[in-house]
Amino acid sequence: MPNSERQYLKIKESTKTMFLIPITENEVEKIAKALKDKSSAGIDEIPDCVVKQCITQLKKPLTNIYNASLESGIFPDQLKIAKVVPEHKRGHKKDIQNYRPIAVLSVFSKLLEKLVYNRLRAFIEGNAVLSEAQHGFRTMKSTETALQTFIQSTQEAIEKKLNPNGIFLDLTKAYDVLSHKVLLSKLHSYGIRGVENLWFESYLSHHKQCVEINTTDKGMCISTTKEIEHGVSQ
Repeated sequence: MPNSERQYLKIKESTKTMFLIPITENEVEKIAKALKDKSSAGIDEIPDCVVKQCITQLKKPLTNIYNASLESGIFPDQLKIAKVVPEHKRGHKKDIQNYRPIAVLSVFSKLLEKLVYNRLRAFIEGNAVLSEAQHGFRTMKSTETALQTFIQSTQEAIEKKLNPNGIFLDLTKAYDVLSHKVLLSKLHSYGIRGVENLWFESYLSHHKQCVEINTTDKGMCISTTKEIEHGVSQ
């Protein structure tokens, strides 16, 4: 990674390097059985509940496929296709701005994501990669702990006769505009390098999506599939 880019991101390089340990059949089975009994399905029309019920027969071939993915640093293209379902949030239902896009992935994609997520989280938490100031998406941390920390620091500043100020930012559609290049550079700095970084690059690149809507007169309608150039699935 260029020095100029490192300086721009202001990230301290980790001396540790992550290694994606092989996946076991028991691990695949355990994660599959923890799935919710959802009848909704991704583009392959295979519901989570079906895979959950058949995981004893599926765990061996899935384990072989998943390990091949980790070893090669390639995320299968067929698992990169998301079916986007608009979910109504508020206001008039005919206003497109009042909907939130929910990306429904293949259950096989979700299993592989969970397996890699567990390894990534173990590496990050085990090596204290993230700042203690980050409260989102972390074990034992939440919006409540972030609020408690903010209140405590504010009270301490007032007691010291200081004038505390706060800047609050609400990033609209942050997932949709996330730069893959910046994300991969940060992962490299955190210690996700080599084949592991290539795997995440493969996972982020060439993702595709289509939109499915339920119309009153024509039933379920699906759009054409297009590639995503920015952002990640929630």
